Amino acid sequence: MKPLSRPITSTNITAATAFAVLVLVCCAGTARAQRADEYVPFPTAVVARESVLRGGHSPREARLRTLAPDTRLELLTGRVRRGYRFVSTPDGTQGWVRARNLRAEPPALLREDALAPMRAGARREGPCATSFDACKPSGCADADSDRAAERAEALVNTRKRDFASVAGAQERDAVLVTVADMANLQGEAQTKVGRASGAFSLEERGRLVDLHAARGTLREGSLVKFAGFVALSARRPEVAGDESVNCGFTARAQKDFHIPVAARRGDTEFRGFVVEMIPQSRPAGWTVPKLKAIQRDRRRILVVGALFYDSAHRVNKDAANPISNQPPRVSVWEIHPVSRFFVCNKTRGACDPEDPAQWTPPQAVLT
Repeated sequence: MKPLSRPITSTNITAATAFAVLVLVCCAGTARAQRADEYVPFPTAVVARESVLRGGHSPREARLRTLAPDTRLELLTGRVRRGYRFVSTPDGTQGWVRARNLRAEPPALLREDALAPMRAGARREGPCATSFDACKPSGCADADSDRAAERAEALVNTRKRDFASVAGAQERDAVLVTVADMANLQGEAQTKVGRASGAFSLEERGRLVDLHAARGTLREGSLVKFAGFVALSARRPEVAGDESVNCGFTARAQKDFHIPVAARRGDTEFRGFVVEMIPQSRPAGWTVPKLKAIQRDRRRILVVGALFYDSAHRVNKDAANPISNQPPRVSVWEIHPVSRFFVCNKTRGACDPEDPAQWTPPQAVLT
């Protein structure tokens, strides 16, 4: 058999190397840092011959599917583990494939569809509005742009700030969701859209309907609630970076709060998902020190807000093989924006999510 041309190894291409190439190509001559909500394409490789995608880096792991030659895969980490690479298929399925069956694809790093969103961001440096109050719902993006990627960014920004869909609603009106629901919704979204990440168009986001949770049928924008805990994390909860949705403003009061949540006390963020408190109309009593105190004391929480699919990120649930620059999570579905947030006022945390009287606002938490 003829040897494969330039098989993937840990030395000829890594995620870090590919990212450096992207930055040099798209952002040369600028001093702009990557925005926290910016979609960054991963390096890619092509299946050189029919291969098996497995659930782990061993031939004994479960067979997920067969990959046909010329299938383009994203390389999720820069390491080779026991001869396998951790990859994502075009529809967002993650798994492991033999590195020797992959062919590096440097030209893919320079594809216009991959670089367009980054080039657009490279034109922005500093806030894109005259003041934070003047920051429009679409943030730094133009909803009427002739560029599909920028229109998609404007749509995402508007959804992230969509209080209208939950305005006036109470926690009793929200559908209770679990971590398992959010993981299942991830699979449904990937099936409906045909991919897991990237710049979703209005038509693609329009497919995020008739989604099935244990307690009801949902769509993006549905009012949901979650009862659980702030997940254990070395960094989070934290103030997010400067984002297009907030017009690139950098003050703490002008940024989102990124909060990992999970089902059980002691669960890490690799076993949960993300909820975000946005700066617009955020109560003064919602602070990162209070959130960290709630996390430290392992207090049970109730979060209410809009269901949102954050296609700028990837599922990152394998603590043994974390994906760089991706917050840990079992699903990229979020509760975003958070409209109401409570802490259980019972010692053992046995509060009923359907009884508001058993919960108290975080303002009462001592740091």
